[in-house]
Amino acid sequence: MKNVTFFIGNGFDLNLKLKTRYIDFYNEYIKIKQNDNRVIQFFKNEILKNEAHGWKDWKDFELGMGQQSILFVNETQVEDFIECFNDFCITFNDYLKNECIKIDWDVVDNRIYGGRLKTHMPP
Repeated sequence: MKNVTFFIGNGFDLNLKLKTRYIDFYNEYIKIKQNDNRVIQFFKNEILKNEAHGWKDWKDFELGMGQQSILFVNETQVEDFIECFNDFCITFNDYLKNECIKIDWDVVDNRIYGGRLKTHMPP
């Protein structure tokens, strides 16, 4: 039996009309939610203060996280920073899971295989 590897390039998700650009997630993340504690609310408000500089793509997020780290100056600064980073990551994972639920696999199969795929691959 042959091993087959599929390489799915950048844009596969966008072609499926998923909102998986970083900016799509960012616009959702910065909304303050009722269950956000004071540390997370502070973090999101600080991100919003820097809106002019923007966290519009991944490189901005990475740079911004470094800049945000200096704002945590109390006795729990490390824990607070890690809490914010974890909140961001968990929220991002949940966001992507919710986007993936929207995939209509019948349409995807037809687009990828052009309706020619059978139950087995040719040798």
